[in-house]
This record gives sequence, structure tokens and C-alpha cells, in this order.
Amino acid sequence: MKSLTTIYGPHYANIIAYMLQDTGYSVDSYLHWYWRTTDFSRVMRQWQLAPTAASRVLRTVLWAGMMLQLATGLAFIVLWLWQGQPAAWQYGLALVISYPVVWAHLILIPVLIGRGLVLNPRRTRAVKRSVAVFAEHKGLRIGLVGGYGKANLKQLLLVALSSGVKVAAPADDACSPVALASFADSLQGDEEMLVIPYDEQAAGDVTRFAHQTLPTHGIVTGVTAVSGSRYKNVEAAALDAFSLALALPAAHFYANADSQAAKTFISQSMRRYDAKGALGWRVTDSEVSLEGVSFAMKRGSQKYRLRSNLLGRHQIGPLVFAAAFAMEQGIDSDKVLAALAYVEPRAHCMQPRQRHGAWIIDDTQAHDIEAVKAGTALLAELAAERKWYATPGLGERGGDMRKIHVRMGELIAAAEPDVVVLVANNSEQYIRAGLRAAEFQGSVRVEDSTQEFETNLMHHLAAGDLVLMQGDWTDSYD
Repeated sequence: MKSLTTIYGPHYANIIAYMLQDTGYSVDSYLHWYWRTTDFSRVMRQWQLAPTAASRVLRTVLWAGMMLQLATGLAFIVLWLWQGQPAAWQYGLALVISYPVVWAHLILIPVLIGRGLVLNPRRTRAVKRSVAVFAEHKGLRIGLVGGYGKANLKQLLLVALSSGVKVAAPADDACSPVALASFADSLQGDEEMLVIPYDEQAAGDVTRFAHQTLPTHGIVTGVTAVSGSRYKNVEAAALDAFSLALALPAAHFYANADSQAAKTFISQSMRRYDAKGALGWRVTDSEVSLEGVSFAMKRGSQKYRLRSNLLGRHQIGPLVFAAAFAMEQGIDSDKVLAALAYVEPRAHCMQPRQRHGAWIIDDTQAHDIEAVKAGTALLAELAAERKWYATPGLGERGGDMRKIHVRMGELIAAAEPDVVVLVANNSEQYIRAGLRAAEFQGSVRVEDSTQEFETNLMHHLAAGDLVLMQGDWTDSYD
């Protein structure tokens, strides 16, 4: 009942405007999120509505529309009380009760009108302008595609390549056509390399991105069910990602062979990389700890030791590829290795910190099953007095929620933590099912909210404990 009443709260109009803004005014994504949400008080916990012109207009329309419907409903009830008008009170009550849901959908009318008359024409002009910019640019243009790993590889390539040449990349970790148009406008023209991550969401998107940015090189960083995407399945996402190979010479196309879903699409002519090596370099003597990863990379008589502050064995493939690719471009190996050694984990992405003698690995930006595979593998490999795994589940809008979370429970059980902490939401029952299926022997605790877990965490930990906090703890998950 408490969750139901949140739609009548004073912040409801802000929340609806925020949900529209956060989904990029995508009707499908917004409606999917709206009808999945059972407690609107959980939305806008970490982020706030950006005060743009569009958000202000939509919020005003929402308030005006809801107040008008509410006033009309009350007027019908008053009419029934004063004049006994038949059926007036039923109609009035229906209007009063339904106004939050009605206007959460009616607000899509101005959204669609705005997109059709203003936004789409403006975007079309910007994208067309960017095509000319990319076509005239003399530097290498490296397109990154895939359901995961783009942000990580973008960071590593920027660091490795910047040690020897001028490189530019968009601020976003995955870019829409409009964001890439803004990126094109920011270029000075003397960059020697561009690293361009695509935000592919549906079949044909990668081809459209390729037509816009005209890449000279392409990399598939990994394939999985993309959160919020409109791909029918993982195979459809893989086909779209690998369509980039059609626009490039085989020698300029690379794919992550550690991605199980990508493996079957990697042909003999494509260049692959994984934890075993990349571009002729072979990885040996790898070590994983809370301080990062290190490994030897060998090719013929050449041998180097690469050390990184990044956590997890899954980082070896991207690291050796970034180093090998930079050296293949003629950049000095010592500069490349030294630069990569200083890369720090991104915020909330396998980010370690120590509190009162216990280690906490913050991977709360994780949003897909591949991240869970990497995280649970790391948890299993590290030594600790007591191991904890805490999650609210994955906020995937794509894929089968039940299947994904059952698999998540199985992966958690395989890591054999002593304690699993879940959050009371839609995913809990499925993760529990996966834990039971894998015959998990540890204890399971349930918190009412992620905030409650974070608040109470320090009361439960002891020196020598290790906690992996993983899962999509964003506003768009209920």
C-alpha cells in the first residue's frame, strides 16, 4: 500500500520528468521502466532532474494536467453531493484516483510532438554535419562496439595511445549519434587518433554509426544482453556488433575472445584478444590481488612485465590489447607500460577501499551478467577471513529477468562467500532460486533497501573481511 501511494506524492511530476529525461525520451524505455516500478520513492535516489528547457516544459505540463484532472474529478463529486447527479461521483472518483497514471501516459503526446517537430530535425542536421567532419579527419578512427567493456577499453586505449600521440575521445562511455555530432564539433583536426564508443541499441545501429563516423579500425569489446536495448536476443546483439567488420579490412578488426557470446562470430581472418594474449603477444605468469593485476607479455625475444591497479583477471585481455595496439602504432613500449601502470579503477567499477581492516570492492555500476562473472571469479580467487557478496540485483531492461538472476545466484554460490546480502525487490526471489539450485551453504540476509545495507555495513564487518558490492544500484531499478 505504501508503494502504491507514492504516485500521489508531491515529487511525482519531477520523477516522471526525470524518468523521461533519463531514458533519452525513448517511449519504449520509459514505459518499460514505468510499468516495472512499484515504488516511485526509490527513483531519483542518486541523481536529480537536470533543469533543461525540455524538462521544465514537461514538468509544467504534468502539474497543470494533473491538477486539472484532479479539480475536474472533485467538481463531479461536488455536483453529486449538491444535486445528486447520477453516476457523477463514480466518474469523479475515477478521475481523482487515476490522474497520476493517466498523465504519466498523456505526457508522451508533447514528447512525441517535440521530437517530431524540433528534436529530430535538429539531430538530423547535426549528424549530417558530423559526417563531413569525420570524413575529412586525417587521424585513425577507432570504433568500439559491444554490450560491455567499452568504457574500460576506451580508458585504457586513451592512456596507452596518449603516451605517444595526440588522442581524443568523447566524454561519454557510449555515444548516441547526437553525442558523436557534438564530439565532432569539438575536434581540432590535428588529432592522430580518435577512440569512439558507440551506443548501439537495436539492429542496424552499428551500421548507422559506421556511416556517421567512418571508422578505420573496429573493436568488439564483448557481447551480452544490452541493458535497455531492443535486440531480440544476445545473438541479435552479436550480429549487429560484428556488422562493423563489413566496413573494415580484416587486419583492422579486433574482437574479445574472452566473451563467450562473441566467440562463435569471430572468423579466422579477424584479430582476437583475450587473457592469453593479443596481436602476437602471449601472456604468462599472471597474478591477481587486491592491489591489481600483473603479467608478463612475450613476443619472440621481447618480454615485458605489465602491472596495473585494475582488479580482476578479466582485465588482462583489455590491458594486453591496449598495450599491444599502442606498440603496433609505433609508440615506445616503456612509455605505454608506464602509462598503463597508473590507470586507476573508475568510480564504482571494481573500486577497492579499506575500512577498519576490511576490504570493500565497490562494483555498484555493474549492470550485466558478464560483470557478475568477473566479480564472482575475483571474489573466489582472493583470500579473506570472511567473504561477503551484496547485491540489489541487476537493473537489466533487456533479456529475461528471471533467467538472468537465477544465473546470478548460481555464480554467487560458485564463489562460495560466507554471507550473501540481498535487497528486498523483484530480483530477490530469483537470486535465491539460483542459490538453492547451486546448493549454497552460506547465510543469506535481506535488507529493505540499498541505503539500509550501506548504513549497517560497518556494524557487521571485522578486520580481514572482504565485501564485494555488485549490481546495478541506479535509480532505474526497483
